[in-house]
Amino acid sequence: MKKTLLAALFLSISSANAAYIDDGFTCDSIDHLIELSQAWNQNDMATIQKLVVDGECDTVHEHREVKGVMNPGDGYVVFRFEDTDKTGVTLTKFLKDY
Repeated sequence: MKKTLLAALFLSISSANAAYIDDGFTCDSIDHLIELSQAWNQNDMATIQKLVVDGECDTVHEHREVKGVMNPGDGYVVFRFEDTDKTGVTLTKFLKDY
């Protein structure tokens, strides 16, 4: 019985953290994500360009696996890319199977 419960718990934790992003944008911190969102709402292309050129935010147009997903509950998620282990932040709506 204990083994069944542990297996079920492990599977639920694993599936909760299994996710991917294949379209949208990511930033390297919550502050940069907020800055990007504000710039987008104000049509501030100079700030958007600066964030992209400096490597603080980027668009995603290919399937990328993510792990270690945390949802702080403010419409964004924090994770690590499976292939590079770099931290990323994106809007919750861009993450799939989460």
